[in-house]
Amino acid sequence: MLGSNRPHAYMTTCLCAAMLELSLWSGCGGQVEDQPNRKAARLDSRVDELRDAGKAARALPRAQQALQIRKEVLGEKHRDYVENLTRVGHLQCDVGEPEKAEPLLRNVCELQKEVAGQQHADYAASLNRLAELYHATKEYTKAEPLYLQALEIRKKRLAAEHPDCVRTRDALDRLYTDMQQHTKAESVLFDADPVAEPASEGAAPPVDNGRSEQLRTSLLDQCKRHW
Repeated sequence: MLGSNRPHAYMTTCLCAAMLELSLWSGCGGQVEDQPNRKAARLDSRVDELRDAGKAARALPRAQQALQIRKEVLGEKHRDYVENLTRVGHLQCDVGEPEKAEPLLRNVCELQKEVAGQQHADYAASLNRLAELYHATKEYTKAEPLYLQALEIRKKRLAAEHPDCVRTRDALDRLYTDMQQHTKAESVLFDADPVAEPASEGAAPPVDNGRSEQLRTSLLDQCKRHW
C-alpha cells in the first residue's frame, strides 16, 4: 500500500515545484518590467527633495533621466511623461535658463492640446505657464494671446471667480501694465474684452524704474512653483 502511493506523491511534488517555479518566474518578470517606473518614481522624489532644498542644478539631471525613462516606457502622450516634461522645463527656469525651458513648455502645450483637448483645464494650465515664461522674459506679444486663450478656457470650464481665473486675469493685467496698455488693463479688471490702446505719435517708451526686473524675477518664481 505504501509503495503504491510513492509515484503519486512524487508526481504531486514535481507538479507543486513546477507551479512554484512558474510563479516565481512570472513574479520576477513583472518586477523587471516595473523596475523602470519604480526608478523614475524614485528620481522624481529625489528631484523634489533637491528642489525644495534650493539645489536645482543637482535636481535637473535627475529630472532629465526620469523624463527619458518615462518616454521609453510610457511614450510621449502619457500623463506622467507630460508632467515630467513640465518639471524639467521649470527646473531650467530654476537654474536661470528660460531659453531652454521655452521649447519644453511649448511642447507641453502641444501634447496637452492633442491628448487632453483644446478645452481641457490641463491645456489651459500649460498655456498659462508658457505665457508666464514669455512675460518674464519680456516677450510680451507672445505672452498676450496665450494668457487670453488660457483665460477663455478657464472662464468656460470654471467659475469666473475661481482662483485659476483670478490668477490669469491678474497676470494679464500686469502684462498690459508693463506694455503701457492701460485701457486693456482696465478692461481685464472689469472682465471685459481688452480694448486696443489708441496709438499716439511720439509716445514715450515704457518707464522701467527697476520694476520690470522685479516683475521678471517674480514671474520666474511663479513659473518655478507651477508644476
